[in-house]
Amino acid sequence: MKCDERKPQCQHCIIGQRDCYYEDKDKSIRRGGEFGALNTFNFSADHVWLDIPAEVKFIHEASTNSETEGFETQSSMQTLPTRTHEIQLGEGAWDQPLSPNGDQQDSPSSLMLETPSLGGTRRNIPLELNQATSSSHSPPTSSSERSVNIDSSTNSIIAQRASGLSIYLQGPREPLRDVKAARLLQHYIDHLASWLDINDPQCHFATFVPHLAFRCPILLHAILAFSASHLSRLDGSCDELDAVKYHDECVKGLIQALENPVTAMDNVLPLSTVILRMYEMLSFERDHERHLRGCSSLFTHNRSNIEFRAMKRTAFWAYVREEILVALPNNKATNLHPSSWKADIHWESDEDYVRTNQVTWLTAEVVDFCFGNDTKVDQNNWYELQREIDLWKQNLPETFQPLYVVQDSKPFPEISYVCTWHVIGMQFYHLAKVLLALYSPHHANGLNFLRLARSIEDEVRSHTIGLCGMTKGLGSKHPGALVNGVQPLIICGRTLKDSNEQLELLSLLRQIEQTTAWSTLQGIECLQDAWRSQIL
Repeated sequence: MKCDERKPQCQHCIIGQRDCYYEDKDKSIRRGGEFGALNTFNFSADHVWLDIPAEVKFIHEASTNSETEGFETQSSMQTLPTRTHEIQLGEGAWDQPLSPNGDQQDSPSSLMLETPSLGGTRRNIPLELNQATSSSHSPPTSSSERSVNIDSSTNSIIAQRASGLSIYLQGPREPLRDVKAARLLQHYIDHLASWLDINDPQCHFATFVPHLAFRCPILLHAILAFSASHLSRLDGSCDELDAVKYHDECVKGLIQALENPVTAMDNVLPLSTVILRMYEMLSFERDHERHLRGCSSLFTHNRSNIEFRAMKRTAFWAYVREEILVALPNNKATNLHPSSWKADIHWESDEDYVRTNQVTWLTAEVVDFCFGNDTKVDQNNWYELQREIDLWKQNLPETFQPLYVVQDSKPFPEISYVCTWHVIGMQFYHLAKVLLALYSPHHANGLNFLRLARSIEDEVRSHTIGLCGMTKGLGSKHPGALVNGVQPLIICGRTLKDSNEQLELLSLLRQIEQTTAWSTLQGIECLQDAWRSQIL
């Protein structure tokens, strides 16, 4: 008997005094609620429906070459604006009210981070969050807060690595038993990791890298080489031959790892090479740039998701700073070729440390413009760089303002900032402005030439005074920021003409070497030669 489909009860059921039931042809509406994308599904009458279990959890399963996948997605949560809730189904979940955007109103216990993957597609990674973490996007400021975030993910990451590639040790982790190695590792954590973390609020090199180094001899030997070299220069408490031994062990491991196509793509290799690069810059008066070229090659061939993996991002920006600091004294372009990275560098946040990364990248472009081969080919590039640098400065928040600017009897004021990333950002801003002024494409003759020359000299002097004042404000604090400021001071300091200013700048550079053991001798000699010959 065919139903006449009259509702709420058809005529045949009324006559037969039967209950009238209709098959719901679009069960997706009943099951999907307000998830509009599901409303297009139609199910047949014989479709089998299963009872919903008490809890359903969708887990992303994908292979990854990141040695810090779990930790980095946790850190990236604080900077990535694109998020969707992970679907958590429990008892009564279908009855919970939804917000206008389709999210459950109750605070979720986890988030799905939407991150790019190879090929331009996006993948969702579940991220477990407690209530405290999900309520704030600000990076932790104290070491205790950082340790809470790290501890929750470090164990799982290390366990993942322990059952993975051959470059990682297997089995339970044992503490160091060697007295010398233990001392060097502690020296790295206490004094040297901050050199690499100067623009990282999460301080990955200090808080996460030591844990990873226990599992990876390559990384551990890089740390020990850097630490041993620093102590040999700082107070002679370690033999430089120890640094050489650790360095050679690290290089041996790197060579073996690079011979394997699988381990060659592991992110611990560029991480180790960045630390080896610091060893190389610290140990040799003549820079051979061997590990700088290694960094360039490794990051170039392993560039995916740089801005979305916190550890990889921190290592990459340490490498970019190293490129700039090597290019300046050699008057040459960087190995970066910034234009080739356009598709890989994304500014997903306006946090202060991201703004510092932006001006760091602009400075690399300025260095390439000034010391590369394109200066006379495209002068429009100069105007574009000038515009971008000025725009960066105009859009800075108040947090980039100095805490104080105090003028004493000495030539330079004392300028202090809140965080190291503010210092680094302003160091590169002043450097970029000085280089653009010195390499200006403007030309003038006669009296106009004098007017132009005086204008450039005044601008250069203003930025140079700012750089020197920031260095004076640092004193012996934040050695990583002091080291980062050495080459900008040498480049910009050549323009100083007042003898008192010159003497104070030399005093600042000698103080940096005394504090950090970073050699400034060649820079001082370069300044003195420039001042004697009056060459700008």
